[in-house]
This record gives sequence, C-alpha cells and structure tokens, in this order.
Amino acid sequence: MVGFRLLGRTRRGLAGTSDASTGVAPGWCGRHAHGMDDTSTTGQCLCGGVRFSVAGRLRDVINCHCHRCRRFTGHHMAATAAAREDVHVDDPESLVTWFRPVPECGYAFCSRCGASLFWRGEGAADLSICAGTLDPPTGLQSVAAWWVSEASDYHVRPDLPELERQ
Repeated sequence: MVGFRLLGRTRRGLAGTSDASTGVAPGWCGRHAHGMDDTSTTGQCLCGGVRFSVAGRLRDVINCHCHRCRRFTGHHMAATAAAREDVHVDDPESLVTWFRPVPECGYAFCSRCGASLFWRGEGAADLSICAGTLDPPTGLQSVAAWWVSEASDYHVRPDLPELERQ
C-alpha cells in the first residue's frame, strides 16, 4: 500500500463501512521547521495496542475547534501532520478503526482503549496525527487555532492557571 502503511491485519470500518483507502489529511498551511525530521518520531494509543512511527518531518500543531473534532477528542483536536508515505502503523490486532461522519473525512481511533489517533480529509497528501499520541520530545509547537467560532464556551479562559499536574 502506498503511503499510510498499516502493518498487521485489515482495518475495520464503523457504521457498516469498510475502509481500505489510505489515510490522508488536508494540506494545512504546509509543514513548519520545528518538527523533528532527522530521526523517526514514534507514538501509540493509550493501551499500546496501536503503535506508529513517522520517518519524515512533522508539521507544527494546529488546534481545531470544529464540532466534529471536539466530539471526537472530547476537547479540541491538537494535531500535527506528516506525509502519508512517512507514517508506518503497527496494528497486529487490527485495532485501528475509522469512523467517517461525512464522506470527505475520517477519524481513526483504537477500538480497545478508545484513543483518538488520526484524522484525514479526502484528496490531501498528509495524514493528521493527534499530537498527544506522540512520544516526547516532539520538537513541535502549537501555531494556530482553527474553527474558533465553534469552540466550546468553557475553552476561552485567559486567567486559567497552568498546572503541571492535577
């Protein structure tokens, strides 16, 4: 398979759909130089059943507040992106499941632990990767917020303190 390579068994679709297409994401504002591209970046879901590596450069993080991304992640989607051919997924138990709320896009998650993993839009060369799934250090930074008109009312709190732990 060209691009997004899934190692292991066939991916399963959700809501009766079968998804054999490659993972793609929109070409969001190009890639910035902050991503690590000299070594492979790795990541995984919460349970460790889905692991992946990215051999090329990662785009800096964009926070998407659209209603679909909010519902998929439980907050906003903080996503980086990489060229499809640079993303290699190890999924021996076929845990990656794609949900397609509309024909133009799909969201991938681990069917065991429910972790949000990837986003893709039809016709783009990149695969968006949920930034929280990457193993640090990532060398990335948040550079933009999209769909802020759809951000939840609790999100904008300029005086909210930042805590390292709960």
